[in-house]
Amino acid sequence: MLCKTACCRYLTKNLDSLTFSMLNQTKVFFTALFTYIILRQKQSIQQIGALFLLITAAVLLSIGEGSSKGSSSSDPEQILFYGIIPVLVASVLSGLASALCQWASQVKKHSSYLMTVEMSVVGSFMLVGQHN
Repeated sequence: MLCKTACCRYLTKNLDSLTFSMLNQTKVFFTALFTYIILRQKQSIQQIGALFLLITAAVLLSIGEGSSKGSSSSDPEQILFYGIIPVLVASVLSGLASALCQWASQVKKHSSYLMTVEMSVVGSFMLVGQHN
């Protein structure tokens, strides 16, 4: 989660809000992918169709004109490396974290309350460590 936040910091100056929002929604696709890989949970035809539309929209926005209109940079390379790629990395990490939390909850029978407390404590220490 903290890696996701760190990735998102780099893109605020390089992507407009629409492109960021659409690319950020690819986390749904990555969650479904990692859930399938880790837990072997299959998606319905409707879910696969919706995921395909989501990815198509994200790709079209990332290669279209939207990326340069609301950003402070007009350099396509800077938009790619400091905007699009960090959002996608954050989405992959978010999807993996979601699938792993679901695995811990379902397979290992780990309490969701305890998991929330553990993530909060670790996240708090990491945030304090970042500011020192």
